[in-house]
Amino acid sequence: KIAYFLKAELETYYHVRVVLTRETNSQEEYDRIYEIPNRFDIGASHCTDIFVSLHINGTTGQNAKGACVIVPLQGTYRAELAEQSRALGKCILHRLTDPGLSAYNGGLMTRQSEDGTRYPDGSIADYYGVVHQGMIRNMVAVLVEHCFIDSYRDASRFLFTDEGLQKLAHADCLGIADYLGLEKATDEQLAESANEYFLTDYRWNWAKANIDRAIAEGWVKGYGDDTFRPN
Repeated sequence: KIAYFLKAELETYYHVRVVLTRETNSQEEYDRIYEIPNRFDIGASHCTDIFVSLHINGTTGQNAKGACVIVPLQGTYRAELAEQSRALGKCILHRLTDPGLSAYNGGLMTRQSEDGTRYPDGSIADYYGVVHQGMIRNMVAVLVEHCFIDSYRDASRFLFTDEGLQKLAHADCLGIADYLGLEKATDEQLAESANEYFLTDYRWNWAKANIDRAIAEGWVKGYGDDTFRPN
């Protein structure tokens, strides 16, 4: 539900399209996208700018509470990309404290591989699959742990009702909007955005402005899989 609420709110911003890698609780869909690389394939096919994995935390401890965002290691592979992901993580974490969540264990967390896995440059890899794949795919990626399901304080405030879940989604949305510099869209802009992102694979193409105009004028409709295939 957090993902549904987040998608609905984010798409009220100008030039935003949210792609969910999973939209139902069916076993068939779960099996299809279970492996994290498959989820990044979906993101890559839509030319996504960022990849945000949403979670609820859990622990055997009695006192754990609050939010954290898992981000890449600093100063290793693709250092600039790691800093971009860390910046996204900071924005989301900052907004998650607005509804009253504390920052668990400092808020921003990293974890290095425990089996010696390394990146192509020989540096130690990140432990978590989402962060690791983001670095490999050259995509800004973070994993958000909103709060602890086994903390009564967290769960009673944010997990028992749709209102609480919407507060988490709203915080995620504001953090993402802060990072990307998004602005709320007018009705006219929302209609324009719907046309612009109807075709998904040309956003970084040198001819993007001309392709936008061709779509808006109805000169092109692309292929059946929502691609333009500019090359």
